[in-house]
Parts: sequence; structure tokens; C-alpha cells
Amino acid sequence: MGLFDYFIFYMANYSALFRSYHSFKLQKDVIKFIDESASFISDNNELNNHNIASKRQLLRNIDLNYYILKMEGIDIISCLQPMLKLRNDEMLTQEELDLKFGPPENIELYPIIADELDSLASKYTIDFIDFNPIFNDQQYKENQLFLDYCHLTPIGGEVVADKLFPLVEKKIRNHLFESK
Repeated sequence: MGLFDYFIFYMANYSALFRSYHSFKLQKDVIKFIDESASFISDNNELNNHNIASKRQLLRNIDLNYYILKMEGIDIISCLQPMLKLRNDEMLTQEELDLKFGPPENIELYPIIADELDSLASKYTIDFIDFNPIFNDQQYKENQLFLDYCHLTPIGGEVVADKLFPLVEKKIRNHLFESK
């Protein structure tokens, strides 16, 4: 996303002409993406598929959202959701082991996605939390943290809250201190 795109997006707040152009460009990008998608939909290489799609869609959209939020003065905490497949088997309860099945695509993509999100967060000086390493900490061994592939038990929710709360509290304190 270039400087021109940011300018168009900014001006779209004030002009129907710029909103129309921005909408046209998004639609054009989607059509281009659909045309290019046909070449890799049947490909079994998940890593290649991710590399093609993420730069044009996912990362671009996250980048734009971070930009908008920052321009509006909104503090951001970005998190990578924990997933059962990314939890070490020796950490799991029997219930979680019974739920852990399917192809390993997420395992292949995880380090790439984590790095991409971390890079975008760094670009905008945003706090970034990857919960997957946290969920593999020894203190949570044999605690059932997942109900299914990504939904958390109350204990899993507490783990997330324990890591998020200090950051949220810090942001609130900073905001209160700055407003005085």
C-alpha cells in the first residue's frame, strides 16, 4: 500500500469522489485477486497459497486497519489467537488430545503469520501478543485450555486475561496521565 493509497483513504473522509475511487480500487483488487486465485485454489501447497493471498488481502487489510486506528488516536493491542494444533502434545489433557486432528497446515503457516503480524505491529509501534507460546508454558501443563480447535475453556480465558490485563491497564493509565 503506497502513499497514494493512504492519501485516497484519508480524503475519502471528506469527499464522495475519493470514496468512490477507493471503492472502485477495492473492487478492482478483489476481481484481480479472484482471477489470480484460480491458479492456486487446487494447489496443495498451503504455504504458497498463503504467500499469494496474504500480501494482497490479509496483510493489506490489517495494515490499513492499523493505520486508521493510529490516525484516530486509538491505542491497539494486536493478538494472535491460540490454537489447539499449536499446543505441544505433552501439554494436553486427554480431552484436548481427542480434539487434536486434521492436516498440519496451521503448523506450517504459524511462524510465517506470527512474523508478518509482528512486523506490522512493529511498523505502527503496536503491542503484539502471540498467545501460542504462552499456552505452551509448563505452568499450564495438563490444564485443559481449549474446548475445541480454538475456543477456550474458562482457564484458557484466564490465561489470556492475565496476559492482556497488564497491557490494557498500562494503556489506560497512560491515557489518564496524558489527559491531565
